[in-house]
Amino acid sequence: MHAHRIGEAAALTGVGVDVLGRRVDGGRLHAEHDEPGRRIIPGPDREESEGVDP
Repeated sequence: MHAHRIGEAAALTGVGVDVLGRRVDGGRLHAEHDEPGRRIIPGPDREESEGVDP
């Protein structure tokens, strides 16, 4: 399992960064914080989400 920053998760899902941020703030989407304090969203590796065998 990989963790994506909000911008990466937005690009993978086709949802805007602001939408994901509101979902995290509203408790509808789980996010954690990385070492520098940025929000990250746990999810599949990019290859898994695109259906490409690693």
